[in-house]
Amino acid sequence: MSSVLVARFVGRSGVAPIVRAALAGDIAYVALAQPPPAGRTTLQLFVGDELVGAVSAELVGSGRDGEYPLRVRLLDPAHAVELGRLSEPRTSFGDEDRTLASRAPHIDDEKTLTSQLLPAAVPVVPVLAPIVTVSRSHDEPRPPRPRSIREYFTDDESDTIPGSSRMPGVPPTTDASWNVRIAPTTKDPLCGRTIGGGKYILDSVIGTGAIGIVFKASHKDLGRTVAIKVLNPRYRDDPDLLAVFRTEARAASQLEHPNVARVYDYGQEPDGLVYIVMEYLSGYTLGSVLSARRKLTPARAVDVMIQVCAGLSSAHDRDIVHRDIKPDNIVLVPAQDDEGRPVEIVKVCDFGIAALGTTRTEEGNAAGTPEYMAPEQTTGSRVSPSADVYACGCALYEMLTGQVPFTADQAYRILMKHRSEAPCPPSEIEAGIAPALEAVVLRCMEKVPARRYQSARELRVELRKIADAKAS
Repeated sequence: MSSVLVARFVGRSGVAPIVRAALAGDIAYVALAQPPPAGRTTLQLFVGDELVGAVSAELVGSGRDGEYPLRVRLLDPAHAVELGRLSEPRTSFGDEDRTLASRAPHIDDEKTLTSQLLPAAVPVVPVLAPIVTVSRSHDEPRPPRPRSIREYFTDDESDTIPGSSRMPGVPPTTDASWNVRIAPTTKDPLCGRTIGGGKYILDSVIGTGAIGIVFKASHKDLGRTVAIKVLNPRYRDDPDLLAVFRTEARAASQLEHPNVARVYDYGQEPDGLVYIVMEYLSGYTLGSVLSARRKLTPARAVDVMIQVCAGLSSAHDRDIVHRDIKPDNIVLVPAQDDEGRPVEIVKVCDFGIAALGTTRTEEGNAAGTPEYMAPEQTTGSRVSPSADVYACGCALYEMLTGQVPFTADQAYRILMKHRSEAPCPPSEIEAGIAPALEAVVLRCMEKVPARRYQSARELRVELRKIADAKAS
């Protein structure tokens, strides 16, 4: 290795995703002062002026915004234990999931909203944990992001609480996406098991969450690598969570689109094990990229959202509303186009709380993640594709400004802000955002559904105009 690259971070939490990728021999997005050379080199990891570790790195695609996709590996297997400690970022009380899946009647005021979102409205567990605010100054490190699980847990209610996994061999991680790799482990008792009538072998755990475990697996006959999500055994008799699994499988299996993570199979074993076989993605959630970068350039943010809208258009055409669009359900995958040029493919994931056809309008079913929920979604009202458009606007707002539109110390207060407060214009937070782009974001976030873009396809058309104008 003839050269050395240097990556500097404010805190150790920035180092953790790179170390986890190195332990898995996977790809990490790394911000560098200059483009890395071709071929393998050494990447030194600094926290401030302290050298905390080094890994082997090789450029595997083109850089964007000063960030480069590198395949990182251990320089020496003996470094695994020492570097493994760096893969354990500190977690805070704000790490628990913020996806709501509670049943509540129509909510018209803060008092009613409070009563409906306190413990009695969350049937899975008895305690609704407080949620810390995510507001911050531009100079502060970004806090751990809320993630995509559908229950709130107290500290002693699960051995696989997101952000503080106690599963042997699996380091805690602030990125719990079901299809984004962490340091794999083969210590789970299901590893090595064959399921699906002998078709699939569960190889290693690559992700854990409150209701499921995700395995890297292989198809015995085809030799294809897949990801298999298995429902946590403790929930196999829970009809609500079984319904979540079936919904995710049914919704995603209907979609054949390059911007939607594909579902290949769904089944239940004789002993009750329930599973979904999915496309294996070697990439990172948009949420983890924002945690490291805080925000994206407008050009990249528009490109990401154009692809998100393309995937959602496929769903909306089939009368499927996602209902939980957010950065943690968007995966960025380095790839190559037909000419061999590096590209970034965006995948929409996790249709677990999607509303399908006539079932999508079930009154009183308030579901979603507070920071990205449309006003009508917060009350359990009927939803349409414009609810996903609202969430896209919130995600685009975050990509452009580095912060979500509304924050508060408790979830119900965030929901009230979605219903009653106008968002601060993005250009007042981050200078340089074009008026045309800001207008698109604010139209997505109109309180009245009829004033928004009515579908992801309509939003995509407007974003394409902005992208084409910028390119010309």
